[in-house]
Amino acid sequence: MRRGVKKNNFLIWITLTVAVLLLIVILIYSQRKIILSPERNCIPFSSNNSIPPETRVQNTTGVYYCDPITLNYLPVKNNIATCRSDFECSSNSCINGKCKSVGENLNQQTDFLKRIFCTITNPIDVLKKSQADQNASNNNYLNCIDTKDKKQDSIPNQERSAWLQMDIADQNHFLCSGFWFTREECGLPGQGCSFCSPPPQNEISNAVGLLKNYYNYDTVYLVYYDQFNSTQEYKNNLQIWKDESDKVGLKVVPSFSFTTHATHKPNFNNSEVLEMVNFSTNLLGNQIAVIGGNSSPYLQLIKSAYPNVHETRLSIQPSENPGDPHLVNVDKFVEDTWTWITACYNNTDWSNNQGPVGWTRQDLKNYVTKRNNQSITNIWNQIAVGWPYEPNESTSNCRPTPVKDDAILNDPVPIGRNILAAQDICSRSNSSTFKGFSNNLMILEVNSMSVDSTSKRFMTSLKNGVPYTGKFSAPMEETKNIFNLKDMCDQTRLNNLLAGQCSYQVFNDLNNTLGLHYNSWYWISAGWKTVPTLTSPWITDTRFTCLNGGYYNCNFSNETVSWTTDSTDCQKVGNYYCDYTAANWVIKKPSRCA
Repeated sequence: MRRGVKKNNFLIWITLTVAVLLLIVILIYSQRKIILSPERNCIPFSSNNSIPPETRVQNTTGVYYCDPITLNYLPVKNNIATCRSDFECSSNSCINGKCKSVGENLNQQTDFLKRIFCTITNPIDVLKKSQADQNASNNNYLNCIDTKDKKQDSIPNQERSAWLQMDIADQNHFLCSGFWFTREECGLPGQGCSFCSPPPQNEISNAVGLLKNYYNYDTVYLVYYDQFNSTQEYKNNLQIWKDESDKVGLKVVPSFSFTTHATHKPNFNNSEVLEMVNFSTNLLGNQIAVIGGNSSPYLQLIKSAYPNVHETRLSIQPSENPGDPHLVNVDKFVEDTWTWITACYNNTDWSNNQGPVGWTRQDLKNYVTKRNNQSITNIWNQIAVGWPYEPNESTSNCRPTPVKDDAILNDPVPIGRNILAAQDICSRSNSSTFKGFSNNLMILEVNSMSVDSTSKRFMTSLKNGVPYTGKFSAPMEETKNIFNLKDMCDQTRLNNLLAGQCSYQVFNDLNNTLGLHYNSWYWISAGWKTVPTLTSPWITDTRFTCLNGGYYNCNFSNETVSWTTDSTDCQKVGNYYCDYTAANWVIKKPSRCA
């Protein structure tokens, strides 16, 4: 009898092994791509030169598919994005309406086969597995599968959020559409304006897909400050945001600026406030957010009418505390950490607590400790926009003189700074008060529109559903990688992210969205002290590139530096080739190269 059991088990394992190998072959084969010229139009079958719908094509910018509905090229989708067919997914695998990776598919299939085997070999314990008093250690079925049925993984509940304006328009109207001033204060007629009309469904769909599937946000605070013509327009557009966000699993929190920031003039009357809150919470659940200090009367009004509504305060300032009258009904803070995280261009100076009094790294740690002792949930900012850093800034105060905060001159936060700040915040926080990280995408757009070309502005990229590649893209990529961690406070994995930077100061100029290859502003990041004028942007030098933590140069004649590796003509590093004649790293292989 025992031999028969062993024989049966051996046959089962052989069968499972063959099935798994066959599955691997099928999945690998499914990853094939049809490589055609991306210059050919995606047009109907009736044309002689047509590229059939559902065909995948590839060029230097990525992989695309011919959409059978629009007959336009669309970029393939990342994992967990909503899909209808395999060809839409980068993995070429669409299961139950979601893009899934090959590894995930294989794991699911393997787990399924493993459960079948464990059920066959342990039929009695299968019946016991759901009993409350069953000791899992003595249950052979649970020991066999060794999955979440046996032990639930402990993954922290951490928020990965962003806040941005509901109209997702370029911020040419930012000052005068209710955020800083009312339109009337700016001399604009009536309510509403042509450049802040509600965004169409396709732009919202692109935006939520990018926020969720590329930047790894799970929550978006959608800020409304009277941009639209009417409350009804607000409600109609919020419904679209809800419908599109549900498709990708992105949580939407209706957020309001009840008064202008500069003059504290009301944006809404009490009736409008209650109407919007009632509609929003019925649609999206009992949570709203507020930005702006002069909100106390409105929060009290809301609490009286809707006592079950939970209120979050965006951009909380260090001087504000849970017991303050205007915060009495608020149960979650999204902290403004800008002054601490942006202090000092050089990460070594920042780590050594250099900077203006009250703005140092140690002051950030002290502030986290202060919030630990208050009964409030905290979400901490990740920062993309810094100050106008200059090579001649003083180490003693880490600020140029005079101090400037100018959207035209502001620079990205130094690479590595958000990781270092996350490590400090996590190490000082306790689990009962720390609940995640957040990004202010509104201030990002204000600065992006001041320096980036129209096509590269953050909001333009967002509406088109393509990763942002403008001036402040490097810290955005860094935050994206932090948000991709299951536990954003895992110090080992944060250290690994930090070690993966070519330098703490690398700026992503060539904008490889995979985050694997950076072209750096070498004289900043490697210590060179070329000083530009205050009115000119930093000058990039494409003789330098960075891969896997190391600098490579293409025909750099200075032999006195040790931080770069010499490259030969036509040598490929990452995705780039050294064009020695032009002293430049290029995407396209030079024609003279074999």
